[in-house]
Amino acid sequence: MPKTHLSKTNKMTFARYWRGSIRETVDAMNKDGVKMAYRTCQRYIADPEVQAAIRIHTNAENRAGVSERDEILIMWGKVMRDESRPTMYRLRASELLAKALGMFLEKKPEPAALTFADLTRRGYNDD
Repeated sequence: MPKTHLSKTNKMTFARYWRGSIRETVDAMNKDGVKMAYRTCQRYIADPEVQAAIRIHTNAENRAGVSERDEILIMWGKVMRDESRPTMYRLRASELLAKALGMFLEKKPEPAALTFADLTRRGYNDD
């Protein structure tokens, strides 16, 4: 089989669409109107440049979720402390921040297990 030139643009497109398997990647590309043959994708996944791009893209996606959460918490903290903002906004920001940090979780104590001695001492016996 003759080697064909693998376009850098197509390689990066393939890397951006990578979904963990060639089949899922091809399906995602076709769904978005990007046509690429399964066989071409098999060649791309073997290319070291594409593998490096997939690793970079995957790491960036994983970090994005964490930084977005941190950014939101920081923003709520800034709004909460900004005395130039209306009290309503500051109160809402503090409420959202507290909810995100789990400060409103009500911890109910578990009921104590009753023993036979407790039941008889309280007059719950059948006599």
